[in-house]
This record gives sequence, C-alpha cells and structure tokens, in this order.
Amino acid sequence: MTKKKEQRSIEIYDVYVDGKLRNLKQPLKIEVERDKQQRYILHSPDLDLFAAHRDLKTGIESIKKDFDTLWKNYAITNDLLADDAKKFREKLLKMVK
Repeated sequence: MTKKKEQRSIEIYDVYVDGKLRNLKQPLKIEVERDKQQRYILHSPDLDLFAAHRDLKTGIESIKKDFDTLWKNYAITNDLLADDAKKFREKLLKMVK
C-alpha cells in the first residue's frame, strides 16, 4: 500500500521587489507538498519557482525572494532579451502593483 502525498495550494499576496515587500495585483498560486524527508516542496507553476524547506514559512519567504531575483534578471535589466524573455518581463511587470 502506497501513501498518498499531502498536496495543497496556497496563495501569496506579496513578494520582494528590490528588497522590499510589494503587493501583487493578483495572488500567486503556490503548490505545496511534503516529501519523504518531511520537507515542504513549494512550486509556482506560473513562474516556475521552486523551494524546499523543513519549515513552510521559510519556504514561502524563499519563493518571495526568488521573485526578486526574477525581477532583477528580467524586469529591470538593461540587457538585450530574447522574445520569450521579453514576454516574461511583461508578465512580471503586470503582476506587481
């Protein structure tokens, strides 16, 4: 008999942008499950962000900070971006209030 994985979704209403918490226009859906080592595995399907932590709160903070990394790499970069990266940039810009 196999044990079903505990899986649920949560929503994040704010993220880090330039090191400061900023509100999102729409909540960011995060899928949460537990692995065999009892870590929380968090995944944002919309942004393809992942985090794994023993503490759920730490995992959520990690996702929020990873958003900041995406922001720096796509939203405020002066680098030339490929077409897909430009679309992703627009998506990020539309998400933050």
